[in-house]
Amino acid sequence: LLLHFWLCHPLHVKAGASEKVTLQLDERALSSWDASKHEWAPQSGTFQVMVGASSRDIRLNGQL
Repeated sequence: LLLHFWLCHPLHVKAGASEKVTLQLDERALSSWDASKHEWAPQSGTFQVMVGASSRDIRLNGQL
């Protein structure tokens, strides 16, 4: 999901500035591909959300 959002909605924020971002997730965003059924399978449970400048620089954690 993270990579998808980044590629489709690049953010350009100057150093020291902040920007509010709202992500709208649909059922498919929280699904995984079921190769045996050849379809997306919704997943249940708690999802870890990490926000940062890169995968090595996580600045915010949360759960969904």
